[in-house]
Amino acid sequence: MSGPDGLPVHACGGNEHARIAVDIVRSPRRKNLAVHVSAKGEVQVRAPLRASDPLIARFLDTHRDWIMRKVADAQRHPPWQPRWQAGGDWFWRGERIVFVGGGPRGGYLLDGQLALPLRAQDGSERWQRAVLGWHRREAERLLEARARELFSQHAAPHRLQRVEFRWMRATWGTCGGKRAADKRRDVVLRLNPWLAALPPHLCDAILLHELAHVEHMNHGAGFYRRLAEINPLWREHDRELRPWARRLLPLLTA
Repeated sequence: MSGPDGLPVHACGGNEHARIAVDIVRSPRRKNLAVHVSAKGEVQVRAPLRASDPLIARFLDTHRDWIMRKVADAQRHPPWQPRWQAGGDWFWRGERIVFVGGGPRGGYLLDGQLALPLRAQDGSERWQRAVLGWHRREAERLLEARARELFSQHAAPHRLQRVEFRWMRATWGTCGGKRAADKRRDVVLRLNPWLAALPPHLCDAILLHELAHVEHMNHGAGFYRRLAEINPLWREHDRELRPWARRLLPLLTA
């Protein structure tokens, strides 16, 4: 098996029966080696363009125990796979809901059932498009209102210029923006619609994390002091978020 750059894929793990294929992705922009284990247990090394195979092999050996633990964890907790048909399940505000046909145009959620304007015999692509369309519309309405509410409470006197939405596989959201001449920041929040699938307190935890970046555009000590001020339970919330990230972020939602 070969990686995207045409080189042989390295194997990780001393036990021949537990060897793991590793993709190598080289980039001229990258300066350091990094390893990533996806929620599906796929291992990828991101390397500088001129990093040698022996260097990558030594790097993998140094991180072997961590990689094996992450892969084993991914195998124990595989990503959730929705069934794109009548009676399939979905997540909304931390609760499982079931989507059914026969609903009004645009869809309607009541008592744990999402009624969509489809028939049971409609194909999986139509069900997927309808569910994701409903989710995104409702998520944008819900999340923008909540983001603006929390911004007014915790990020004044800065200015929230806009809230954007994008399905993302690796992050719940980002915060950006430059300081103006008056030293206030013009902020742009980019949020993953998956946030609306989380329990409300974990959705708020993500939003507060991004708002802590308004003053500190990094993850330094100042950022964590600010985060602790606006969300004293952030460590507990981070632990709660891990299984949700494994469950939701790997889904193909683009």
